[in-house]
Amino acid sequence: SVFIVNNLNDSGAGSFREAVSKPGRFVLFNVSGIIHLESPITVSPYTTIAGHTAPGRGVVLYGRKVSFSNSNETISRFLRIRLGDLSGASKNEDASGIANGENIILDHMSFSWGLDEVFSINWDNKKKEPNNITLQNCIIGQGLHAYNHSAGGLMETSGRVSILKSLYISNKTRNPKVKGQSEFVNNVVYNFGNANRTIMEHKISADGYILGGGTQLVSHALILNNYFIGGPATPKTKHSPFSRGNENFNIYQAGNYYDNNQNGVLDGDLIAGNDTWYPGLQGENFRTQQDFKSYPSVSPSMDAQESFEYILQNVGAVLPKRDEVDELLVRELDSKGIEGSYIIQENDLPLPNNGLGEFPEVVPSKDSDGDGIPDVWEEKLGLDKNNPSDALLPSKDDEFKGYLNIEVYLHQLASE
Repeated sequence: SVFIVNNLNDSGAGSFREAVSKPGRFVLFNVSGIIHLESPITVSPYTTIAGHTAPGRGVVLYGRKVSFSNSNETISRFLRIRLGDLSGASKNEDASGIANGENIILDHMSFSWGLDEVFSINWDNKKKEPNNITLQNCIIGQGLHAYNHSAGGLMETSGRVSILKSLYISNKTRNPKVKGQSEFVNNVVYNFGNANRTIMEHKISADGYILGGGTQLVSHALILNNYFIGGPATPKTKHSPFSRGNENFNIYQAGNYYDNNQNGVLDGDLIAGNDTWYPGLQGENFRTQQDFKSYPSVSPSMDAQESFEYILQNVGAVLPKRDEVDELLVRELDSKGIEGSYIIQENDLPLPNNGLGEFPEVVPSKDSDGDGIPDVWEEKLGLDKNNPSDALLPSKDDEFKGYLNIEVYLHQLASE
């Protein structure tokens, strides 16, 4: 079924909470602005969330965790989830994450302001262990320093995890911390650490990609064509973005670069496959591509430099339009080491609404039959703007055979 979020209420009819409370829904929006959450939300299975259908700058879910645990067979796109420390969240709360479930795609999502982690995949030993999880084109940023736990997140499951074309930015540590089967391809990690500014006697430290840490779980990680870039929070003595490897962590790596001179120019060094760059790993931990022919198996579509340029333009909830928080983060990234946030609470940002920025009210496009497809798109797709049932009918277009009209609309809207 199609559910249209038509208000910014925490709960009740037409709310986002109600929209994701039952499985099997396409969740669309005809409202823009800040949804203040009063308690955590868990997204039901078999859900498609289409944040790019909102007018204006879209929506942001603020104040409590939005979980994708047990959200099997779910796709969420173009949505912002920002936790923060000013709306009742506990100091152990993540902005978002997955504790169990499989076959989940999170695309063009913006996650920020976690108090424990920003976004984690960490099995809770309940239901299905996380498997076949993809994060792509996402921002995982600005883990708050309020409780000395500014952390991008854990990626710890024996299932398969893919992190592609995404940005970890201004998190002190865990960018990410990995164990299990994973692929980390065409990403950028920027401004990790807490150098030059500390509170409450926090120890100055920085960890980019953590190679398993103290785990005994045998891990297989593919790490290709990523750019790691130091910013003002990164100690200049940090000679590698990798740390805490162990004998159980096996990698195939190539095409990765590290730039920590903080000079405003992208001129990093190629990372070699040795224990100087990957501390704690031994010779037998460095594998070949043949060892990864079953999984991970992603072939990089860009080199590290191209990944940086792509991410500047495309990462996060770019549709319907980037909000002011993401615009700020991308500007900092584009400074190439000169600028970078260090925030204790969200209102440290120089933006209105406690750091969330402005969301001007915008009238949504006319949808005569209320099926979620605006009239202008009904005409483009050859549908009837007065037939509320055609959104869920199979497309008659041979190019989209097997897809519903609502799916064709969402795909083409994202491709404009």
